[in-house]
Amino acid sequence: MFLGMEDPKDKEEVLKIAERITTLRKAAGLTQEDLAQKSGLTKDYIGLIERAKHTNLTRQTTAAIAEALGVHPTVILYGTTLSPNTFLAGTFIDPNNPLDVTDL
Repeated sequence: MFLGMEDPKDKEEVLKIAERITTLRKAAGLTQEDLAQKSGLTKDYIGLIERAKHTNLTRQTTAAIAEALGVHPTVILYGTTLSPNTFLAGTFIDPNNPLDVTDL
């Protein structure tokens, strides 16, 4: 499991991710159906994610949605191309070469 609802923090994160995906999709001028088609997912599944009803978002799903939206997966997860680990380590990432989400 990647994200779940085991504790209240997880629920908050799911809501933030759902909001980011919706905002990015609308900014890209895409409908849920367009995003579903581009990401290889179903429109119903995208709707569940955007309403924070699907709480078990995998890395593969996150990567597929990010690619369809033309952003790095960390933008969906954290709102930036920098991961929390980057801040903790005190190092910064070149925005032209962001972290691979599989390394998180």
